[in-house]
Amino acid sequence: MNDIDQYYFESTRNNVTQFVTFLIMTLVWGFSIPLAFGVLGGGAEAGLGLTIVSSAIAVGTLATGNTVTTRYRVLNQDTPEKYRSTAHARSEDKQPFALFQALTAATTIAIFVGHVIILL
Repeated sequence: MNDIDQYYFESTRNNVTQFVTFLIMTLVWGFSIPLAFGVLGGGAEAGLGLTIVSSAIAVGTLATGNTVTTRYRVLNQDTPEKYRSTAHARSEDKQPFALFQALTAATTIAIFVGHVIILL
């Protein structure tokens, strides 16, 4: 494997792994809190406890999502000069990283607000 292919393999593997981790965290969190509320009988104490758990998970999910986006942006800024002429590197420079971070925050906040509405 030449060095360009090795570079893309390493960077893609890291980004995909981090993004999949964020997606799995979001999906499990989004579905498990309402499910747990139903299993626990839907009482006020269960709702308060799960709201606290959901808020802690929301902070972790938001931090993970922003870390993924920030690392992806920084990785693209640190692309070695000999790779900058490739079409992939040029297209990656045009990615809307601020939009990605805003969508990460909006998704996390929307799920948390949904949980609060269900639980309280």
